[in-house]
Amino acid sequence: MDIRWLVSVDASSLHAARQVLRGGLLVDTVLAEKHSQPLDQLRSADEAWQIDPIVLVEHLTAASVESSSCDQQVRLAIRKVAGESSVPRMAAAVTGWIQQMLGIFLQVHPRALEELQLRSDPLRQQWDARGPGLMARLRSFLGPEPLVESADVILVQPVMGGGGEAFVPYNRVSFEAVLANPVDELPEVIRLGWLLAQLQLDLPTIQGQLSRQRTLEVGAWAAVPAILAAAHDVELSGPVEIALPKALAAWRLPAADADTLLAWWETYLADCPPWGIGLAALDQMRAEKQN
Repeated sequence: MDIRWLVSVDASSLHAARQVLRGGLLVDTVLAEKHSQPLDQLRSADEAWQIDPIVLVEHLTAASVESSSCDQQVRLAIRKVAGESSVPRMAAAVTGWIQQMLGIFLQVHPRALEELQLRSDPLRQQWDARGPGLMARLRSFLGPEPLVESADVILVQPVMGGGGEAFVPYNRVSFEAVLANPVDELPEVIRLGWLLAQLQLDLPTIQGQLSRQRTLEVGAWAAVPAILAAAHDVELSGPVEIALPKALAAWRLPAADADTLLAWWETYLADCPPWGIGLAALDQMRAEKQN
């Protein structure tokens, strides 16, 4: 898998905003406090526009590393969320909001770019040393289709103490550039592999009969035991049954059930179905347990 590493202050600002919109508690409390008013303004505007602010900021974050201008990035994000007809009425307000958020971010972190560049080297070195072997082992479990051949990794300010997201339509992930593993038993290389393992979830052959949103949710859960099994085999972590509860907590997947995931993973390994069929089976197992 070819990785293009990107360091972005713009993406860092938007990443922080999206975490607050999702109800996350930033470890960066000063930034969280300063974000309060402009985020309320965005919520009010998006309510009038009848769009989800979390989804809008997701696209804005992913688009923020494009080589195009801010205005073009905003227009791209609006098209994805609300369609071309909404661009004229939203573009100026969204651009102004982005600039406001970036100004706040730079007030709190005036040396953000320099800090991110310093933080990037250890992460890249760790990935170069262990990432290829980890993903090769994962490929042996899942087959070639579920894994992309290339992806962008956007390194952002660690406002959550270790976090990140997969931007599936863009073949990109955001990844908080922490200096130490938040969980000693789970090197950050594994979390990065977990995010990268989600980037093909929009393929029709993987989505199958599930809705897009359901596929993304179930796919994120399923990738946890898969990447942990690969990590165990390349001696990056302990057995799956021990590492799984820690990973679900550290990677903020409270809705996922460790026992169900373990049972599903054992069945998957025994049958080795295509990844899309495996995801449908996991979705069914969860539904049956809830009933």
